[in-house]
Amino acid sequence: MLLMEVFDRPAKWEVIEDNDYGYIVKFTIGNETYEFVAEQEDEDMYMIDFFLMSNKNPTTKITNTGNSLQVFATVVNIFRKFITLKKPSVIEFSAKESSRVKLYDRMAQLLNKAGFSSVDAPPSSDGKSYKFVKG
Repeated sequence: MLLMEVFDRPAKWEVIEDNDYGYIVKFTIGNETYEFVAEQEDEDMYMIDFFLMSNKNPTTKITNTGNSLQVFATVVNIFRKFITLKKPSVIEFSAKESSRVKLYDRMAQLLNKAGFSSVDAPPSSDGKSYKFVKG
């Protein structure tokens, strides 16, 4: 029950960029600032990632800040809003660390519920890649 409660409590976030090139959202948990980035690759295709903005040097590495559940809850919340606002046709993302794979597996479930189908993703040399097409 505690896990579900945490996923129901994302941090507050703000859109810092929303244009033809992408959608970037910033949020802070504890003393750490993160960014969710949806970079538009083609007309309706987006690459998704999120970063810890550590000393202005973004990292996707596991940082052991102790806030992973709230970070994941926030990323899922932002991801839902992104799908509603941007209505992408194709979404791609990849994960290296096992905890990131778990988050992205959850995001994959959200995409399936939103009418996306999983297709063969480009191979990843380390980790797992995801590719979804609307319809």
